[in-house]
Amino acid sequence: MPRPFRGRLSRLDDARLLLKAMDDEGLPSEIFTLLDAQFHVALSALAGNVVVSTMMESMREAIRDYISEAAARQGSWEEVVHVLRAHHHGIFDAVEARDGALSAHLVREHIDWFYGQAL
Repeated sequence: MPRPFRGRLSRLDDARLLLKAMDDEGLPSEIFTLLDAQFHVALSALAGNVVVSTMMESMREAIRDYISEAAARQGSWEEVVHVLRAHHHGIFDAVEARDGALSAHLVREHIDWFYGQAL
């Protein structure tokens, strides 16, 4: 198996494990947001663009803070985490299926939704 393909599979497995960990209903919000930020970094690394993955890595803590603040403003962590999980699963499934158009659409939808929550 060519080396770049092996690396992609490993990163995909990392994202899958993070997704599975975030599905734990008993997970405290602080741990979920940590895993969420790592998930975003893992997905961005799949694009193979060093600039994008470096930017996501540098934004990791900011992402955590925004998610926590948005949940606090909305007053219902359960509602926010439910939507985040659904978005993450949809995006992951599209990436795993190598459906670039659907992946891009779902990422935009996720960003738009999150932006609306953060206001």
